Amino acid sequence: MKTTNKANVYQKVNELVIEGLKSSGLQWFKAWKDADGNVLHPINRATKKRYNGVNIFLLNAYARHNEYPSNEWLSYKQAITLKGNVRKGEKGVSVVYWNIAYKIDDKWFPNLKALLKAGYDEDGAKKLFTLKEFKVFNIAQCDNISACRELPTGSEDNLEELDINPIESAEAIIKGYKNPPTIKEEEQGRAFYRPSDDLIMMPTKAQFAMESSVDDFYKTLFHEMIHSTGHSSRLNRLESTKFGSVSYSKEELVAEIGAMYLTSIANLSPRDHERNSQAYINGWIKYIKSSHEKAVISAMTQAEKGVQLILN
Repeated sequence: MKTTNKANVYQKVNELVIEGLKSSGLQWFKAWKDADGNVLHPINRATKKRYNGVNIFLLNAYARHNEYPSNEWLSYKQAITLKGNVRKGEKGVSVVYWNIAYKIDDKWFPNLKALLKAGYDEDGAKKLFTLKEFKVFNIAQCDNISACRELPTGSEDNLEELDINPIESAEAIIKGYKNPPTIKEEEQGRAFYRPSDDLIMMPTKAQFAMESSVDDFYKTLFHEMIHSTGHSSRLNRLESTKFGSVSYSKEELVAEIGAMYLTSIANLSPRDHERNSQAYINGWIKYIKSSHEKAVISAMTQAEKGVQLILN
């Protein structure tokens, strides 16, 4: 397993996101779908466990870019263990993870297993988190390894009618949000989330239909819903921020990443990205370049947590 120092890993992820924003805008953050339109999150083929945090966005982007028919991944050694092999010449892609080292009684242990083996308990130990990377391969790059999960039969229709009828797939996401904020839809000019009242205020679907589409109504609502996941009663992420500040920009990026992901799960086709100028995308790129090295990974991680809170 190859590891690099922390700064290099952050830099690599930031460069991947910047490249994705330049080529695809915020569409880079959408979910991955199979040929039938089913949303399938990236999983490890050997352990059958789902990837989390920033790895979801990275592996989805890799799978879309390379047009892989499956979103299942594994390491070179795991392919051998499953009695398959990675084909010669295939290149792996990077995923990241947090390695936790422990210090107790002035002794450092590289992981929890080593700490326990030495007879210590993690309670009271000082922890050092280091971001590391390792390579994985899509099963499409391997021989003698097939997909492990049974694909759903059929897929939801992609509703593209420009009317004010509720879209079932989007409504299901809204109704599935446990402990949600209050959501009000009134004829007025702006959408916002107000933490003090735990309230989302939305213009009407008819207003969106006149300007763009009902799909954009749900995309905007999803954006505000992601904001609401940061409330103190939920993920406790929101800070007191000023417009244009670094913390404000980060929270907006969290909300936009999460909204794009929910939008793709709901099979929506909002038009707002068509109106987003290159200057808008360049604004995100400038934020990424000027922010702390951890900002992008943190934003994607928080967005994924918000999405999971809404969906689960």
